[in-house]
Amino acid sequence: MEQTFLVVGYRSARYAVDALAVREVIWLPELAPIEELPPFICGVFNLRGQVVPVMDLGLRFSHGRSPRRLQDRVVVIEEGRHCLGILVNELHDVVSVPSAAIEPAGHFQLPGGETRFLRGAVKLEDALLMLLDIAVLLHEAADLELPDIDSADLSTTPTQGEDDEIFRTRARLLAQVPGQKEHAAQLVYALIRLDGELFGLDVGVVGEFVHLRGLTPIPCSPAHVAGHMNLRGHILTLIDIRPVLGLGAALAAPQVVVLKIGAIEFAVLAEAIEDVVSFSPANIARAADAPAEGSANLCHGVLTLAGRVASLIDSSRLLAALQARSPATIHNPPHQP
Repeated sequence: MEQTFLVVGYRSARYAVDALAVREVIWLPELAPIEELPPFICGVFNLRGQVVPVMDLGLRFSHGRSPRRLQDRVVVIEEGRHCLGILVNELHDVVSVPSAAIEPAGHFQLPGGETRFLRGAVKLEDALLMLLDIAVLLHEAADLELPDIDSADLSTTPTQGEDDEIFRTRARLLAQVPGQKEHAAQLVYALIRLDGELFGLDVGVVGEFVHLRGLTPIPCSPAHVAGHMNLRGHILTLIDIRPVLGLGAALAAPQVVVLKIGAIEFAVLAEAIEDVVSFSPANIARAADAPAEGSANLCHGVLTLAGRVASLIDSSRLLAALQARSPATIHNPPHQP
């Protein structure tokens, strides 16, 4: 029997979270402190009408606090009425592990002796995964005295930094309940970095984000076709869209965005996954006219939000440009036998 886990990174360690317990993964928002909560709870936020406490694994394991970064995520786990956010630095992968491969946590004692929060460990080729005990973590969350959302004071000390404004914008968007008029008008895009610039992809065509772990070159393929990658038994063509956008490709691109445009599924390289943002169409300016080759020709607008500027890629134009350049490689790839 196999179990499926979401693999996350915090500092130099990798942890695995039972995928069935994961409600969603979000970018770290602004967190409001609640004095009565334990010190390992670094704050709370409003998730569409529900107060969610966020646990800092470093504080829970007595390793001290780390600076907050825009790239940090919160893995929201849930069981019944109990909900808890876990602060992580990065997402790695989703893996299936045979139950027989899970070793008791006591064999891998952590500094501080906090193995009661771990249900086991798994040795991979390139890492040791510590399996978080979701039942214990959620039991602790159930014991927290959280205020009702109507009476909760989720205010924080106002700050003027650019990063703080981004955290604050994320919190405001997460607090919106589906069905609200202002929420219905919002557009949602994933922001990625290419050649040092920000570009946006409609989350409607984004399947998932993964870290590049392996690549099989395709003989005699165009330079922008990086090769094939195996994503949990599914073979995807991996494209470097920077040359197609008229950009340089000298920087390393270790991140992968899986796209599904119509019936076509493929993956594109990214130097970094920066954010997922929601915004009003009023924040978009029309892309400038450009020659046939270049980023502006494949973008339908320019987003200005929280001090950042991103070119919004038109997925239909991008697919057409890729198929024109390499029709034999942009198609529905087969499953690995």
